[in-house]
Amino acid sequence: MRAGQVEATFAEFDFARFLFIHDIAFEFVSPTGIKGQDYDFSIEYADGRKACADAKCRLEGTEVRAETIRNSLNKARTNNLPPDKPGIVFVKVPQAWLEQDDVRKDIYSVVEGFLRNTKRIVSVVVYATVVLELAEQKMMLMRHRFNEFLNASHRFDATKSWALFKDYKVPEEWGGMHPKWVRVFSQGFIMRQK
Repeated sequence: MRAGQVEATFAEFDFARFLFIHDIAFEFVSPTGIKGQDYDFSIEYADGRKACADAKCRLEGTEVRAETIRNSLNKARTNNLPPDKPGIVFVKVPQAWLEQDDVRKDIYSVVEGFLRNTKRIVSVVVYATVVLELAEQKMMLMRHRFNEFLNASHRFDATKSWALFKDYKVPEEWGGMHPKWVRVFSQGFIMRQK
């Protein structure tokens, strides 16, 4: 953040929000600068298993190229994640990338190819923050769109599922907002420009 990498830092906080909403236990990991120990999050499964997670972000306005996803995945695997612990890579992409069928298919193809060639990574999650304007309600709706890819040939405990996310419908009684969140602006709040 101090170095001006606001969007990449925001992606890590947004990723933490993503985990929090899905009731996944995690801790931030302080940067070490040491190869194999410089991942972003420690994630704990309900049964006590732990995995190391690294979050990568393709910035808005970045040229749409599947190769950039491959580079991010390889960097996370070879530089950031330890070789002897289960690794998870989260790749945040611009919303538009997942909305375009051909781009989304290219990204997913790269991820599947990456997983075929590694035993260190148990899963890759490709996700985007989706922002929608609800003009009639005078609201903005923020959600995540994601796809979790599990590695069938990882070298860790194969008797357990390494999936983190459940596919569920957001309950209507939430009114579009997770019960863990506090509404910052009420409907009666009006912003005025000076």
